[in-house]
This record gives sequence, C-alpha cells and structure tokens, in this order.
Amino acid sequence: MSCLRTTFLRATRTTLLSATFALAALTLTACGGPSESKAKDTAVELMTAMYENDIPVLMEHLPIPEGRTLKPHEEEAVKTKIGQMSSVMQLASTERGGIDKFEAIDYRERKNGEVVVKLRTYFGDGTTNDSDVELIWDEAKGKYTFTK
Repeated sequence: MSCLRTTFLRATRTTLLSATFALAALTLTACGGPSESKAKDTAVELMTAMYENDIPVLMEHLPIPEGRTLKPHEEEAVKTKIGQMSSVMQLASTERGGIDKFEAIDYRERKNGEVVVKLRTYFGDGTTNDSDVELIWDEAKGKYTFTK
C-alpha cells in the first residue's frame, strides 16, 4: 500500500511540476516581443481608439524616436489632427449604423520590419469596410506603434 501511495504522489508531483513549467513557458512567450497576435490585437485597439476618439491611446502609439519628446505646441497640433480624423470617422460610422466590431483578417510582414494588418470593420447597417493598419515593433516601448 505504501509503495502505491508513493508512486501516486510522485506522479502527481511530476504532473504539477510539468504543468507549472508549461504555464511559465507560455507566460514568458506571451510577454515577449513582436508576434502576429500582438500586431492584430494592437490594430484592433488602435482602430477602436480612432472611432472612439481615444486620443491618449493613439498618442502612446505614435512613432516618436527614443529620446525625442514633442514640444507642447507640437503635441497639441498632433492631438488636434488626430481629433479631426477621428471625428470624420465617427461621423462616417454613424451614417452606417455605428460600429458592430473589428476583425483582423490578414497579416503581412514587410522586409523592413513593418507589418500590415488588414482589418474588416463591420457596421450596424450590415456593410463592411477593409483597411490596412501599418505597424512596426518599437523595442524601447515594448509594443507596436504606427509606422508613420
């Protein structure tokens, strides 16, 4: 009886240890660098932010070189321009019944490290629109940013 119990405990311990290592490996992989799923998630996040006029989210994904900061008047000008583009998109979506959802339908890598995520926007009136979101991995920020 004691031998059976010892074998069961070893098997249980081995299984738990294996599961723990697998979970740790998955977590480290998920937190790492660029990936297709991160690019797709970022593209959906940015398009959502654009239609919702979420300027802080859009600003944090601007491709500002490391060590460079926008001067106050530059930052205000960029925020104004983003706000104007967002307002146009909001108006267009309202005319089409609002946004139902976004779906990343394609992913392409370019030679220069940029990626292009094709998003399909589903509107409330049943129509769709496809658009490309161009991104590049910003190592310093640890996330994708707009290419331009």
